[in-house]
Amino acid sequence: MTNHQETILAWHFATLNNDGKPILGYGDGREIVVGETLTVDCEPLLCEAGLHASEHAIDALYYAPSFILCRVEVGGVIKRDRDELVGTSRKCLSIHDVKQPLLFWVCDFAEGALRTADVKDKQPYAMLDVKRKWIRGEVSTEECCAAKKAAYHAYLITNHKTYQGLACPLLFALYATYLAIDSRNRLRLPAKVILAREDIQWFEDTIAKATGNS
Repeated sequence: MTNHQETILAWHFATLNNDGKPILGYGDGREIVVGETLTVDCEPLLCEAGLHASEHAIDALYYAPSFILCRVEVGGVIKRDRDELVGTSRKCLSIHDVKQPLLFWVCDFAEGALRTADVKDKQPYAMLDVKRKWIRGEVSTEECCAAKKAAYHAYLITNHKTYQGLACPLLFALYATYLAIDSRNRLRLPAKVILAREDIQWFEDTIAKATGNS
């Protein structure tokens, strides 16, 4: 952990109020507005106090309470860790709803994992197709929930049989499929440490395209 004084360009997934507007967390409640700089008068502490963000979108994702993604500049007194930083000021440069592109991305990611594991069973692929139709508004939430339950059941049964954990390509693929279908109000992914470098870059490229920050 280090202290910094410069301004750092970063990403922040925002908390939403009951009206769906992006606001500061930690009980602050001030609205996040493009072009405005918000400040706090406190000692910045990671995960406790201050204005948080991450330099890489994949890192910001793991702290995300919603799909509303802000491009920000963090300044003032800054404390920085491996995947997160916190400062006493944060300017919002732009706000993006990345729900649809990220939900489609996680379905494609899970399907890729199924193909890598050489899964021949058509059912997991069909479950992902149900999720894609749900994203497009073509099937009901009840149908999507049924697919989620089936995906979780397939993962549990396979886990019981293999006892190999997520190092097993098949088990990883089924787990990724379940998480993809379960993602609704926030994106769910396997831990970053077990994602391939190319998948992380794929995610970052998806964010860049969705937000115009390529």
